[in-house]
Amino acid sequence: MPTPTIEAPTKPVVLPGKPFSALIRPVRTPPPPRPHKRKRPASRPRKKRPPRTPEQIDRLGPAARLSLYRSRELTREECVIWAARFPDEVPLLNGELPWIALTMADLD
Repeated sequence: MPTPTIEAPTKPVVLPGKPFSALIRPVRTPPPPRPHKRKRPASRPRKKRPPRTPEQIDRLGPAARLSLYRSRELTREECVIWAARFPDEVPLLNGELPWIALTMADLD
């Protein structure tokens, strides 16, 4: 019995839609991460001033210390001095000092 032969099609089969080569995209590697730089607003430049001494912080009234704190004019060191000398005046955030609570992961 003779084996049947299969003839090759005379024209290529074209499927509807885009050709397969159009679906393949080159692989792109992501760019390297940029270093994080925190930008300060241009409207409010920080002025260099000598730090306040503990005696200067003591001479301020409670309202003045709170006002300086809320306007972000106290440095971290000055906040620590304020909290050590007047612990009842410092506002707390979840029962913790705000500049410490902001670094905690479980801040609600």
